[in-house]
Amino acid sequence: MTPFDFDSRKCRPAKYKLRDTSHFGFEDSRSLMLDILQIFCLSCRMCELGKSMLEEKGKKLDPHVFSNMQHDAKFMVVGQNPGFNECVRGVPFIGAAGQNFDDELDANGLSRDKLYITNIVKCKTPGNKFDSRHSKYKQICSAILKLEIQVIKPKMIITLGSHAFSFFAPDKRMSNHLGDIVWTDWGPIFPIYHPSPMNLADKSRKDKFKKDIRIMCKVVRKLLSN
Repeated sequence: MTPFDFDSRKCRPAKYKLRDTSHFGFEDSRSLMLDILQIFCLSCRMCELGKSMLEEKGKKLDPHVFSNMQHDAKFMVVGQNPGFNECVRGVPFIGAAGQNFDDELDANGLSRDKLYITNIVKCKTPGNKFDSRHSKYKQICSAILKLEIQVIKPKMIITLGSHAFSFFAPDKRMSNHLGDIVWTDWGPIFPIYHPSPMNLADKSRKDKFKKDIRIMCKVVRKLLSN
């Protein structure tokens, strides 16, 4: 196990330190709150995932990945957990699954920068596997996710995969609600298959994923216009 070395390169500079915050507008406050949450996330040591550096593909990596920091987004995307590529750059959803997601967004005329993107679990799991054994990590990381939701106040939350969906709707099966708006205590949730290459290798899942992305993009554009 490699001793942990805080990876400060992922944190934006403390650009507010010398400014008079009495003149902050609403967007400034949201941006500042995300800066604080990001630092809290990257310094978290509440479970074994966050206590040591990753050693993978000849690199030593910080396992923590927070969000894309899109503070002015009106919609939130919640995925599962970061992978190797995300840890290299400190940005969520930029690996193969993220590329699949971005390709469908582009095909439907929606830009990634309209979405606040984060994960239900903030650190890479061993082998990038995620199953019921890792539910404790969801519980620990939920404190940060709840605060992200309070800061962003999304019009709708798009969940990618069953692990993200079950956090918001634990009494429902994702398969019964794919491509539909589900009303929860967190507001409207729109569940979609996780766009991992393994998932989309199944033609029926890939077709359903593409269809649901089209519906989601239409809903987002409609809500943006209101």
